[in-house]
Amino acid sequence: RLKRMEGGVGALPDKPDSTGGTIRKLISSGVPIDSIHSSLTSQLTELILTAHPTEVNRKTILNHTSNVQNLLSEADDVRYDGSAYMKDNVDDRMRASIKSIWTSDEVSRFKPTVQSEASRGTVVVGSVLWGAVPSFLRKLDSEMVSSMGEG
Repeated sequence: RLKRMEGGVGALPDKPDSTGGTIRKLISSGVPIDSIHSSLTSQLTELILTAHPTEVNRKTILNHTSNVQNLLSEADDVRYDGSAYMKDNVDDRMRASIKSIWTSDEVSRFKPTVQSEASRGTVVVGSVLWGAVPSFLRKLDSEMVSSMGEG
C-alpha cells in the first residue's frame, strides 16, 4: 500500500477510475478546464434517509472498522522505521480490533422499531459521512489545484 502511494503523482493516485485520473483524462481529451471546473464546483448532493434503513451498521462495528483503518496507516508508518516493539504493538491492537469485529453480534435478536432504526441511521451519518465527505472534498480540491491550477 505504501509503495503504491509513493509512486503516485499529485494528491490522488493516477488511476483511470480515480478522481485525479479522470480529471487528467478529461484534460488530455480536450475538455476545457473551465468546463471541468464549473461541472465539479456546481455539483449538488442531497442526503436521503429512508424510514427503515435495513442495512445500518451498529456503532461498535463502525468504530472497530475505523480503528482498523487507523491501525493500517500506523502499520505503514512503523513498517520501515519502527522498532520491533512498535510493530508488535500495532499487530496486537490490529488482532484485537479484528477479533472484536468477528465476535460481535451484528444480528439483532429483536425486531427494531422505526425510531431505533432511524436513530442508528444517524450514527452512520456521524461516523462515516461526517468524516468521509470532507476528506474526499479536500482531496478533490487538492487534485483540482494540481491538475487545473484552481480548486
